[in-house]
Amino acid sequence: MKKNCSIVIFTSVFLMTNLFAQEAKIELPEVVTEVSGYNVSAEKDSLPNFEVVVDLPPSSEDIVPVLPEEDIPENKYQPSLLQEPIKMHGDGLIGGGYPGILLGEFNLFQIDEKNPLALNFTHDSAYGYANHSLLSGYSDRNTKINLEKTFTFDTLKLDLQGAFETIGTGLQSQQENFSSINQNKLYGFSQISWNPLPNFSIGTNVNLSYYNRYLDATKNAEAISSIPRWETELNIFDLEPNFFVKWSDFGFTAGLNGQYLLNVDTSDIFDDSKTLNRGFVQAAFGWKNEIFGVNGDVGIVFGNQLAENQVIVPFTVSFSLNLPSYFSSRNTTIALYGGLKSQPTSILNKEIDCKFSAFNQIPQEQSDWFGAFELVLPIKSSFTGKAFVEYKQTALNNGVWDVDYSNMLGSGLYGYSKLTRQTLATEFSVSYKYKIFSLTGKWKSNWFYVPSFEAGQHVSLDISFQDDNLLWGTSLSAGIPIVAALEYVPTIDFEAFVTISKSVRIMLNANDMVKLFTGQTRLYAGNYVGRSGSATLSIKYIF
Repeated sequence: MKKNCSIVIFTSVFLMTNLFAQEAKIELPEVVTEVSGYNVSAEKDSLPNFEVVVDLPPSSEDIVPVLPEEDIPENKYQPSLLQEPIKMHGDGLIGGGYPGILLGEFNLFQIDEKNPLALNFTHDSAYGYANHSLLSGYSDRNTKINLEKTFTFDTLKLDLQGAFETIGTGLQSQQENFSSINQNKLYGFSQISWNPLPNFSIGTNVNLSYYNRYLDATKNAEAISSIPRWETELNIFDLEPNFFVKWSDFGFTAGLNGQYLLNVDTSDIFDDSKTLNRGFVQAAFGWKNEIFGVNGDVGIVFGNQLAENQVIVPFTVSFSLNLPSYFSSRNTTIALYGGLKSQPTSILNKEIDCKFSAFNQIPQEQSDWFGAFELVLPIKSSFTGKAFVEYKQTALNNGVWDVDYSNMLGSGLYGYSKLTRQTLATEFSVSYKYKIFSLTGKWKSNWFYVPSFEAGQHVSLDISFQDDNLLWGTSLSAGIPIVAALEYVPTIDFEAFVTISKSVRIMLNANDMVKLFTGQTRLYAGNYVGRSGSATLSIKYIF
């Protein structure tokens, strides 16, 4: 069937007359084009010739449309009204278990790229472990609150942090005059940095900390008068201002930093060495590309706790390689570094890390010659092998400060001594991951010298299954600490969780299950034992 269609175009321009103010009149011809048949076509002269340029009058270049003005209230489009409200997110955990365990955690986050906020609160306590009564001194507790806030102003950035931690540990009836040791830590940090250029920054920061340790006495003052005060109480104040300058571009990095450390026995308890004054200036440099990297730093240390040294010049040189692997699509990484390391010994960190210990003076500097090697070797897509070897040797007569757990003091605590030592630490591990399954085996060793709170040899195996969407998961870990004169009973831990909604997760933990089921104790150090097995059930919620 033959189809006919007609297209009629009528074009008129009458608005232009108002714009040109009758100085130019442009008329377009009326065009009627008829098209018929299946193939739509038109004659050559059926449409106007648009190649002809219409000449506008000279004054037309000044013609600009004018829009009417509108009065906008000053506060109608304020940025604060246009921006989305800053969102707060949080999560928490509450749980309990055997023996007398109470767990609590609360985290609050302000999601803001430039001005984030983080608030964290944690509590962990246990009473009456190792098959003892709740009031027998076999207890420990740890409560901590931490606040961090960042403010960003164009090229300026201000970081603030404040934290408070309180720790209590029962003395397990080892001393009749005292029942527990209490440790309190107050910490503050502030830093301001200026980035006038994308790859350049300069800034300064200050670290402040206050550490307080005291024993709860069960006897009157006369009964404990023979015990030195540094065993029963201690107050340490630390002040550490720093400055830094950093630059990086074209694979190069360079920096300069300096710090001053003041460490004071504010309780005036120590007989000798009541203060530490330490200055440190360091320059660092480096370069790397996709395959090779080299870094180095050199500094100078001066102060009043350097043994017989007037100054110390620590330095480090390191090399790294990132090479394609024949065995895997992932790269093999190799790192080699060494030099002279020198650092102050923190009473606060040492006494908290090594339980039941007490310093009797401000410790001197610790200096070591050291060298280390690291290797990460991927195999296929699922296997990864790692190796770490580090050697240390005491330098410049600035030995390491370690706890002597073989000699208990009259307060029930253990003292520190300065040691000259050489040590070789090694760690080898192999891990395998396939979908939701992962397996890791590790062997860690301390040769020649074994720190008081570590094992000479430790072998461990970790197995875990975890859903890709984190709906459920479970893990089992076993470790055997091999320490001279101690039992070789493995430490076996179990953990499982299940997510019952988008905001609620239930978790089950069982630690040191061999001791938990047998009711036996596990030695921590000296005459003191650890929790020796525990089981907890907790609920984590997100809001």
